Amino acid sequence: MQLNGSGSQYVMKDPFDGGETSLQIDVTNNRWKRFSGITQGGVDGGSVLDLVMHHTDNSNFRDALQWFSNNFPEQL
Repeated sequence: MQLNGSGSQYVMKDPFDGGETSLQIDVTNNRWKRFSGITQGGVDGGSVLDLVMHHTDNSNFRDALQWFSNNFPEQL
């Protein structure tokens, strides 16, 4: 995945969708949004832990927290 910085946000453009933004990560507010999602009329998003749960295809909050702790221990 190629993310490009844009201010306090990182974005990924979808080359198959005319170069439109398909993923946006806001590092200031620790939020993310995916515009090709399956919920909310095609938009998924949420907190950092929501992103981990989405990425790991696991809706268990404790598992997501453990994954985050294992992969980014300096952030906790």
